[in-house]
Amino acid sequence: MKNLRFAIALLLLFSVQWANAQRYNARKQYWSLGGSVSMLNYFGDITPSTGFASIDFKQSRVGIGFTAEKKVGSFISSRYGIMYGAISGDDYNNDFYDSEGGGTGRYTRNLHFRTRMVEVSGAVVIDLFRNNSYFYKRPKIPIPYFTIGVAATYFNPQAKTPYDLGGTWVNLRNLQTEGVNYSPIAISVPLGAGIRYKVSPNIDFSAEMVLRYAFTDYLDDVSATIPENTEGMSELALAMAYRGSEERAMMTEALREPGAIQTSKTAEQLAGKGRGGSATDMYLATTFKISYIIGTSRYTAKYRGR
Repeated sequence: MKNLRFAIALLLLFSVQWANAQRYNARKQYWSLGGSVSMLNYFGDITPSTGFASIDFKQSRVGIGFTAEKKVGSFISSRYGIMYGAISGDDYNNDFYDSEGGGTGRYTRNLHFRTRMVEVSGAVVIDLFRNNSYFYKRPKIPIPYFTIGVAATYFNPQAKTPYDLGGTWVNLRNLQTEGVNYSPIAISVPLGAGIRYKVSPNIDFSAEMVLRYAFTDYLDDVSATIPENTEGMSELALAMAYRGSEERAMMTEALREPGAIQTSKTAEQLAGKGRGGSATDMYLATTFKISYIIGTSRYTAKYRGR
């Protein structure tokens, strides 16, 4: 029901955009093409704490993107984009001695991951200042805006095997560390704000922060518990599901605090053992973009450079 309400809200938003476009002079509409670089940060089970604002900046990763945007109304644009990037997390970055903040339990758990992603998205961009003129006459002042849309993301979580199993990166989804055969494609809702500046008649620079709320809890391969029945799990799957008994934090291969190292457990002892929480995952993109406007007005040549 919640997803249905969201879908209806998006439909209404796009309907408003379409209606606005019909009233907007077609000669004033234009396309722009952009290239962007993003800093990606993840929110989920493998972060310093359970709070929404818990970010492990040591795990910031880079994303590269391309967008096509069409100005369809005096303050509304349609945006279509593709981005390649990665997110990651490591329990080793938690404070083992922070018992009140939850760092002890997370450090002891000793999980880590990296996820490479390809995201395809569509969104609405709503400017706070109207521009009823042609693109080359748009205001040369910073223009704040909001954006909301929908995205489909292909993701592939990985982790390093224990030291005695070679310490190599392996794909986690097919191991089913929690007995769940989750999809490698997640639907998410990008929601954020930014500011755009006119550099020249045909070039804009923008900076924005857009949070992706994903409808999956497996971007990090961690959600709930190890299965109650572990008979069908391989030795590798069990080793990747429980990392508390390892001497090293394998993402960096650093030695762990001796007091955090747990005793090894049998498959029967691991059955049903908790790994994470049920909240869905999110990731934040802090993006810097350069866009080139493709003018379509017959007056472009006359006014170029103004």
